[in-house]
Amino acid sequence: MKIPKILRRRDRGVSALEFALTLPVLTFIMLGVADYGAALQQSIRLEAAARAGAQVAFTHTGDTSFNTADTTFANGSNAKLVRDAVLAKLSGWSTAPSCTNGAGNGVCVTYVAWCQCPQSGNAVGTNYAFDCSSDTPPCADFQQYASITATRNYSPLSIFPLRTLRGNVEIRVR
Repeated sequence: MKIPKILRRRDRGVSALEFALTLPVLTFIMLGVADYGAALQQSIRLEAAARAGAQVAFTHTGDTSFNTADTTFANGSNAKLVRDAVLAKLSGWSTAPSCTNGAGNGVCVTYVAWCQCPQSGNAVGTNYAFDCSSDTPPCADFQQYASITATRNYSPLSIFPLRTLRGNVEIRVR
């Protein structure tokens, strides 16, 4: 049985209509995938930069005077060495002028170092964190830790819930 030419002409418009209806949905999905991929790539890069800072913190354990989030990054300090290592790994990305209210348009680097008595060495019987630069540590076999965090704000292309990307590494230095 042959289909008349009039009916065949109507079929041609159906595929064009289906394409016109599915194109916006497919475009939205593809933009979401590309946006998620860009955010994931930047997050992996921040994590790698934090790892580079952790390597510097691990090799430079002598400076224990920076035990809170250092915002000054004084020359010669361990915090400055860690910050410079993180930013060197993120070449091409700008540094945030101030990290008080988030990363702004750049990268924020925070370095925190602390010491802690192991559970068995503390008289209280619990883990106890203290300032590493104290003259008399509460235990003889204390352990030194460092936390390096690199954050950056993310501007999504489409509807993407993640706004701040973060790379964080915590290590036991000694």
